[in-house]
Order: sequence, then C-alpha cells, then structure tokens
Amino acid sequence: MPITYKIDHDKQRVYSSASDVVTFDELLAHMRSESGNAIASYSEVFDCTGATTNINSADIDVLVGHRKQIAERQEPGPVAIVAGTDLFFGMFRMFDSMTEELRPIRLFRTSEQADMWLDTIEKVQTET
Repeated sequence: MPITYKIDHDKQRVYSSASDVVTFDELLAHMRSESGNAIASYSEVFDCTGATTNINSADIDVLVGHRKQIAERQEPGPVAIVAGTDLFFGMFRMFDSMTEELRPIRLFRTSEQADMWLDTIEKVQTET
C-alpha cells in the first residue's frame, strides 16, 4: 500500500508515509479516510520521501475540491509535508496555495523539521 499511517493519540498527531508511485486515487482515499473521523483534527506529518507520483494539475484541482468539502464538515488540523523530491514539493506547493484558507500546510525536506514546526504550532495553540 503506497500510503500508510500511524496515529499517536497522546500527541494528537498522524504520521503518514507514502512509498512507490502514489496515484490520484490513493491520495483521495487517504484524504477521505480521515473525513468524519476525530483524527481529522489531529496534526499530520505526511512523509513522501520514499515516493513518486503521476498526479497532474487537473488531479490537484479535484483534490482541492474534496479538501474544501471536508473542511465544510469539520475543522482539520495542520499538515507538515516532507517532500524529498522537487516533484512532490511543487505539487504540494500548488495544493497549499489553493487550500491555504482551509488548514495550515508547510513543506519541509526532513521529518525532523516537520515535527518541530507542528510542535511549535501546537504549543502556540495551547498557550492561547
């Protein structure tokens, strides 16, 4: 399975990992798997360093539409995307620019940077 995830309920964080070739259908299924579930409000580290994709800009438009539908039903948590390749980095930058009003998304090159950013976001949220 190209996208797997583990849930850390104590930290309220989802750790997703993509491998092999990630298709549009697999990304959509991953997005839908969180919909209507309490974990959708958790923060997420989405690590794509071991993957590639065949997704195009039309697919991104459809994924954006689904993200908007999900956001209408529930408040999503922030996502830190670890993109090891320029392809994933560019793809998720496009996705981020089209969904920035829905949830915080940041792109990183390492999982350590991603975790640190989420820790910072969550610390600020608990202090307010």
